[in-house]
Amino acid sequence: MDSTLDNFEKQIIEAYKKEKLVALQDNQFSYKDINVLKISTIPRKSTSKVQNYNSIKNTWDIINCNTDLRFFTALLFLYRPFINNPGYENIIHKGKKIYTYFQSTQDHRYSQYASICYEKLYNLCDRIGDLLDYHFHDRFLNLKKTYFAPVIDELKKDQKIKSNIYFKKILKYRNTSFKEINKERIEIVHYYQFETNYRYSFTRNCTNELEIRKMWDFKRSLPEYFKKQLELSNDLFYNTFNFLKINNLP
Repeated sequence: MDSTLDNFEKQIIEAYKKEKLVALQDNQFSYKDINVLKISTIPRKSTSKVQNYNSIKNTWDIINCNTDLRFFTALLFLYRPFINNPGYENIIHKGKKIYTYFQSTQDHRYSQYASICYEKLYNLCDRIGDLLDYHFHDRFLNLKKTYFAPVIDELKKDQKIKSNIYFKKILKYRNTSFKEINKERIEIVHYYQFETNYRYSFTRNCTNELEIRKMWDFKRSLPEYFKKQLELSNDLFYNTFNFLKINNLP
């Protein structure tokens, strides 16, 4: 391997270790007390055929989205020390402090990776939605969209399912973390990237120290935010695995 790429990969792995970034593929695909790969072998009770669904490919896509999320989160940690800090980048014009934003390459990469993290989280949840649709497809025959949120919302109508300890945790995730990340994902995919919104807001508030500080605090907190989201995505998979396992017992 090229020495530059080899060194880069080593830094990524060191970031995994230093920040304790855990993915579903770690420990030979063992997370908590489950074998991650075995989710594709859990039998289903639904008899309706699901078009274009492949249980093995779906499992690997969940794992890959989760692994990608860890990778880009590690990059956020690596790039953060080098992003533009408005506390050190300002000028005094006619007695007024004006914050400047002459963006560095590292800062642009950081914002680019933040946008990708939101997308990877959504992709993972979408695959979880496909998995649940596959196992409970009889319930969704009249549902126009079998994305993550509509699937969860349909399942919670069944009081037996809603009372399941693992489904309760899935539902909580749907109503909190997923709702939050999906709002940002919709903005990024259908409207404007994280960097575009940040630059626009920065320019509009370039003389507003309080607002600039709030924006900066949010931006620099993104590595920890996505580290937490990575942990929550692992637990979402874990709860889904156990929910399906219990619900599909003979």
